[in-house]
Amino acid sequence: VSARTPGPWFAVDRGRKGEPMMSVMAERISGRGPSHEVAMCATGDSPQEMEDANARLIAAAPELYEALALLVELLSAGQPPGSDDMSLASAALAKAVQP
Repeated sequence: VSARTPGPWFAVDRGRKGEPMMSVMAERISGRGPSHEVAMCATGDSPQEMEDANARLIAAAPELYEALALLVELLSAGQPPGSDDMSLASAALAKAVQP
């Protein structure tokens, strides 16, 4: 998938004046310019905990994609994943759910 914004992505609270607004930001592209917003996870209709969880899940998308692609490649070739492969997948899952 080359058309997506390259990772890593990270969840941040960009709210002002005490009103939280969760966003998913990406690192600078090619090392130039400021970080930029990939997604905004604030509808105003959802509880803050849900918006935070959505932002973390979206922010983990690049790592989740990489881990899943690696596991599919290994398993399709009849190779079991190694401990490093499982660590990569576990880290991606942890990023998706840990505050």
